[in-house]
Amino acid sequence: MYLFSQADFNPAFLVPILFPILWVAVATLISWTMGIFRLYADFPADGNDPIESRFRFINLYIGSLGGHTPASLAFGRRCLHVKELFPFQPFFWLGPASIPWTEIRLTKRASDNFWAFWSYASFELGPQRKKIRLTGRVARALQERLDTQEAGRPLALIPR
Repeated sequence: MYLFSQADFNPAFLVPILFPILWVAVATLISWTMGIFRLYADFPADGNDPIESRFRFINLYIGSLGGHTPASLAFGRRCLHVKELFPFQPFFWLGPASIPWTEIRLTKRASDNFWAFWSYASFELGPQRKKIRLTGRVARALQERLDTQEAGRPLALIPR
């Protein structure tokens, strides 16, 4: 091309074009390896489930390969709604994953001590046993919700 062969060519104008393309490609690859898209496919959104409480911009550790992503969790009457936040999931129209309370199993409890804010709780979702980990008040809130859910299913800790 004649434009690229000139001696005074400055490629700086390509940065605003290439950066969003690279961001979308890398974010999509990371979401795919963590299993976010599979989670959305396995647990389709339930728009009729009334939201009782919401936690925004939490750190969600997800997948067997493991990866941290900023996410939003909402506690509905029937489901836990999980949604990866927009800048980190470019396909914002996908999700949320609406996971029925009966499909969530607690595998490791977070510590209740006030100094253990980095203590994580581990959960398994659905028959595929997709693993997620949460820390802090979100982990304790989800543990409490599983302990006192209306379905009457007793809490079953899965041994390691």
